[in-house]
Amino acid sequence: MADKRVEPCDVEVDELGLSLLGWQIVDVRARLTTESYRDGTHYQKVTVAGSARFLEEDWSTRFDSGDWAPNLMLSLSLRDGDAPPNFERAVMEKAEVAGKRPVRFTETSDEWETARPLTPDQLRIRLTAYDFEDVGPDFDLPAREVTPLPVELIDETSWTSVRLLPTVTAQVWHDKYGDKVRVHAEGMMAFGSAEEMLAERKARRSWGQDATVASESPFKVKGPGFVVEILDDDDFLLEKHEVDLYAKIPVNDQGRTPDRQPRWVANTSDNVEDLAGKPTRVVVRIMDGDDL
Repeated sequence: MADKRVEPCDVEVDELGLSLLGWQIVDVRARLTTESYRDGTHYQKVTVAGSARFLEEDWSTRFDSGDWAPNLMLSLSLRDGDAPPNFERAVMEKAEVAGKRPVRFTETSDEWETARPLTPDQLRIRLTAYDFEDVGPDFDLPAREVTPLPVELIDETSWTSVRLLPTVTAQVWHDKYGDKVRVHAEGMMAFGSAEEMLAERKARRSWGQDATVASESPFKVKGPGFVVEILDDDDFLLEKHEVDLYAKIPVNDQGRTPDRQPRWVANTSDNVEDLAGKPTRVVVRIMDGDDL
């Protein structure tokens, strides 16, 4: 029979990031559950529960005209760890439905095994939202032992009016059940004026060369994405991932661009044992959105 212990945990709320995307947190709490056995093995998991209100009128700067509200995101990491966080989508809901009443949510992480159980103050649990995200569904504790891999960032875009501003880390996550290559990227997306974006649109088409911002508006320009390449010492391509953020920079019917840069996050994960070699470096190629 296991000895079970449940302890409260702090949750950081990214109030500014959430408010820009229309979210207001009504209540959020977290608990760390530990089950300890006589052989010295411990199993732990985190549960986060709460409610959030979506105020569509506060979602004033939009980079997506779809029916869905921005996803409410949970992240889990170690406060003293070197690994970036893992994510879970706490709320995925249509804007019309989310705006009717506070949305209640609860999410439980994958369980992890440890000889030394963690305490709540060692965990960092965060609630936030992004304009664009492409993250894996691994809501578990990031590795405590990691080996960094060198990252080469290559910009192969042809657009100059819309640019990706990434921060990228690559690591091998060590685990007794198997190592993983984890690439984490996040940042902002910069864009120029409506006139600059229209000029590049016109340069890529044979028609509408007399168009002005006033006559063309409203219109959208697709933002860039990137390709992740994992290589070994022989420059052998072990794995490749295309990350399309499906980002679009809008110009409204009055010819105005958004009043802030969009924020984004993405990651990739590969089991080392599934690769045809030992990963030693990572190349990230930033690409025009239409090339993905």
